[in-house]
Parts: sequence; structure tokens; C-alpha cells
Amino acid sequence: MGLVVKAMACSGVAENNVKEGAGLTMGNAQYAISVDNLWLKYREGGWLLKGLSLKVLDGESVLIIGSSGGGKTSLARALTGTAAKLFGAEIKGRIEVCSKDINEMEPIEIQRCVQVVNQDPYTHFLEPIAIDDLMSYAEKLYGGSRAGEIVDYIVKQLKIEDIVQKPITNLSGGQLRRLAIAKALMANPRILVFDEPLMWLDDIEGGRHYQQHYLRAKEAK
Repeated sequence: MGLVVKAMACSGVAENNVKEGAGLTMGNAQYAISVDNLWLKYREGGWLLKGLSLKVLDGESVLIIGSSGGGKTSLARALTGTAAKLFGAEIKGRIEVCSKDINEMEPIEIQRCVQVVNQDPYTHFLEPIAIDDLMSYAEKLYGGSRAGEIVDYIVKQLKIEDIVQKPITNLSGGQLRRLAIAKALMANPRILVFDEPLMWLDDIEGGRHYQQHYLRAKEAK
């Protein structure tokens, strides 16, 4: 399917973590994402992204489509600052998210601005039990005093009470996707990116679950 980029309005799941900044504007609207002349390549190949420019306004949803290996996942990595730091990519151009140059943002600040639901949902989880993983991440973001409140709110909003107590390895692809969306929303991001959102869904019913949870994600914001 491609890459789905959703820029939320700046009101949050638990609290507003996005500080208002000068940022680029269009009329009264503000750009959540501004990519200017982006070039990206990995050590083993040529330029994968060549002069890409992209602007996404607050409240806007964008679908980016292309062939396999065409750079959609690499764009998601660039938007989270991991392309160079984790994958060794060479990058030219300018990327602003949440009105700031991504090179000037701390990792935790980027996490609170942009969250990606990856192609492989297993990459989201470190703990063997779903609820423990969500709690651990909430404690990292908000501290122990608020973690339980945040997790309870997200779990109820996305109606995943039936799966959070189960081991990650016992869950289907569709259930893992639902948990990955929940974990992404935990950071109260201004921007949500879904990489190949219809992968790992179990069947037609799984597709319906994804659609419902995407809409609930928007409502939760």
C-alpha cells in the first residue's frame, strides 16, 4: 500500500507535549513536516531518495506510494532521525518536524513528535508480555506516577483489553498491529506514520480492525 503520514492537531492523548514554535506556515495552518531537497543513500548503494521535497500541514493525511525498495521506509527513518544514526545513511537536505530542524532535536523529543508503526510489528516490543512493554515505555516517557494512568487510557481508547495480558509471541499479526498503534500513541505524537499498514493483517477482519484503530487513533488525538 505504501506509507501513510497523518499529522494531528496539537491536542493530545494525555498531555500536549508539542511546544508551539515559529515554524513554517501556510495561511493560519502550520506545517507539521517540511522536507526540502532530501537526498538519501546507504553505504552499499546509490541515491535512493533524490531531491525529495514534502510538506504536510497539521490535520492533513498523506499517502505515499511506490514500488518495493523505492525509499518509503527510508523516508520514515529520515523523519525519525534514525536513517543516519541507526542505519548509517548519508543524508543531504533539510528536514523539519514539529517546527524544528531534526538535527537539533534530542531522541526523546523526536519520539514525542513523530511515531512510526513499522512494517514488522515485532520491532516495537522489548518485553515478552504486552502490558509490561506498554508500562515500561510509559514510565520512560512520563515517569512511574503517571504511567498506569496513560496505559489504562490508551488501552481503553483502542479497546485492546483482551490482548494486553498475553505474551507477544501468542498474538496474531493483526493483534500486534493494534498494540503497535497503542504504543505509538503513548508518546502523544503530533505525527503518526504507518509503514505498509495492511501488512501483517490476518484477513479481511484484520483489515477492518486496522481501519477501526486508525480512526480511534485520530479520535484519541
